[in-house]
This record gives sequence, C-alpha cells and structure tokens, in this order.
Amino acid sequence: MLAWLSFRMRVSTNQVMLTSTLMEVAYGSEKVIAAQRDRDLRSVLANTWDRDLLVLHEAGLTIEFDPTTYPTEIQPDWKEGGRGEKKRPKGFWEQLRNSRLYIHPPQEIADGIAKLQRRKRTIDVASQPVSPKPVKAGTALTGEQIKAAREDKGWSQEELGKKLGRTKMWISLNERGKRSIKPEDASQLRTLLELNA
Repeated sequence: MLAWLSFRMRVSTNQVMLTSTLMEVAYGSEKVIAAQRDRDLRSVLANTWDRDLLVLHEAGLTIEFDPTTYPTEIQPDWKEGGRGEKKRPKGFWEQLRNSRLYIHPPQEIADGIAKLQRRKRTIDVASQPVSPKPVKAGTALTGEQIKAAREDKGWSQEELGKKLGRTKMWISLNERGKRSIKPEDASQLRTLLELNA
C-alpha cells in the first residue's frame, strides 16, 4: 500500500482515497469481499487496517479522516480523538468501506515533488521553439525581443554582453526593461541578433 501511495503521490501530493480502494490494493478484492460475509475475517481485516494506517502514519504520511464519512467511532484506536478503547459500532464495516481519507506526504517530500513538477513545466516550455519577431529598423527595440533573439541563438546574457563589449548586468537590465536602449546600442543589437526586417 505504501509503494502504491508513493506512486500516486508523484502525480499529486494531496490524495483523497476511498478506504475500499486502499483495502483492495493492500489485501486484494477477494479478501475484502470475503470479509463482508465472515464476521471473524471482518474483525481481523479491520484490525490489520488500523495497524497498517499506523505504519503509514509512522512512515511520515499525514492521514486525515474525513469527518463525515469516517467518524471518530470507527477511526483507529491509536489516533488522537479516535475511538480509543471503545468497540466498533454495529454496521461499522460498510461505513468503513465507504469512508474517505486524505493522505499527504511529509513536507520535504511534498516540496521535492512540487520542485520536480515545476522543473518539468520549465523544461516543457523551454523545449518549445520560440522565434524572435522581426523588428523593423525604425521601431523601438524591446527587452522581450532582445531576450527572445538571444535565447534563439543559444547565447547567455554574458555571451551577448561580451560580443557587444557590455556586461551581463547591462544585458539583463535591458531585457527586463529597466534601462532605455540608446539608438546606437539598438542598431548594434539588431545587427548582432539579426533582428532587421
């Protein structure tokens, strides 16, 4: 069950799970169905379920019990605010099977997953070719156009700066629109970046 949850959390870190689905993953659907007909097996499986949730909890996963579908009287005895020493109520098995859990990985894993997802989005965006728009000789040159043309050539800000006899900071300021581009610099940039129409 832990391996299956780990795989699911690579897709989304906030998983809402049906208890019946998790039980079938952990114990097999045949055993879960058989427990519906056999009171002793039902009790054994419910105890095993509670212990397995404790293992997940001790492994660092945060388990939230949906208060509507998974009330305290059927929650594990180890959970703070759970049923404690009380017996499970009559008809608990159906209620348990139809309950929901919210399962979250430890924060450092959630942060790592989020970082990987951001990196993947960045790679996906970066892999799409972006061609700079041609710039007419008489029009103003924008920072976005400079950046797009520079990236299209595969140059870093530092490389472009060296070709122009400028610093990386100068290129950065121009690309971000923090500095106005003088006509002679614009002409040099147009020529070097092949931005003439």
